[in-house]
Order: sequence, then C-alpha cells, then structure tokens
Amino acid sequence: KAQFERALAIDSTDASTLLWYALNLTQLGLLQDAQVRLKEALQIDGKNCSIIRCYAENLLSLKEFDDAEIQFKKVLGLDPQDTHALKGYRCALRYH
Repeated sequence: KAQFERALAIDSTDASTLLWYALNLTQLGLLQDAQVRLKEALQIDGKNCSIIRCYAENLLSLKEFDDAEIQFKKVLGLDPQDTHALKGYRCALRYH
C-alpha cells in the first residue's frame, strides 16, 4: 500500500497505477477505498475497459447491482467480446 501511495505522490494522474492500487485494496478487502481509486482512474481514462470492468466488479461486490449493470454495459459497448464483462453483466442481472 505504501509503495502505491509513493508512486501516486510522484504522478497522481497515472490511471494504471490507480487501477493496480485499487486491485491491491480489493485484495485487502478495502472495497470502499478501492472504489475511490477506481473513480479517480476513470476520471483520467474513462474509456479504458479494464478500469471500467474493475469498477463494475467492485460495484458488484458492494451489492450495487444497478450501477454494476450500467458499467458492464459500458465495457460491452466498447468491447463486445469481453467475456469477463459479459459474465459480470449476467451476474448483475441475476441479483438485480
């Protein structure tokens, strides 16, 4: 966690660092903190399918099914072949 914070202190506009930091926070069970970092990454690179998909998965974990569905749709609009987004979209619909 400290290394990611150091990297962001050097360049807080690196969407990849924010994404990886969010993934690390998710692994630690810090879903709300991860969501903050994912939102920051989306502000920088809002058409990055990996970021949008991870944000959608985070929303799914937080049981925010409607919002997750919207985000998975965005990914599928950009990349209809994204099997992870399709799986997540189906999951969001199931619990919706």
